[in-house]
Amino acid sequence: MSTASTAPNDVRETSRGDTACLLLHGLATSTCDLQAMVPVLEELGCVVDLPALPGHGGTVDEFRASFFPDWLGHAEERLAKLRGEFKTVLLVGFSMGASMSLHLASRNPVAGVFALSPPWHWPLSTSDPADALP
Repeated sequence: MSTASTAPNDVRETSRGDTACLLLHGLATSTCDLQAMVPVLEELGCVVDLPALPGHGGTVDEFRASFFPDWLGHAEERLAKLRGEFKTVLLVGFSMGASMSLHLASRNPVAGVFALSPPWHWPLSTSDPADALP
């Protein structure tokens, strides 16, 4: 697997190495959050997977119909696939994606986590990110 998504359905092939990076974007944003990192990581020999989380990068109605368990489940599936195909897997997350990366790393062996601007508090047990707001 070697996907770098620039839009929800856009997949491009990259050269296959033994290290993969799963990049997770933030809440109510898109893969654009992390797109600038893709060529840098590829230049370093990493295979990059930058998926659009369910409900993100589409319509407002699609976003409203998706919930945190959908996003986390999608990230868990992508991580499991990468762990099955690559010797080394790194997680990179921005904002909500950073919290998700830390959560995933606490439950799955990965080589490292880069948490970019993680929220101070995120109740991962909630189905609604709005519950984290004061």
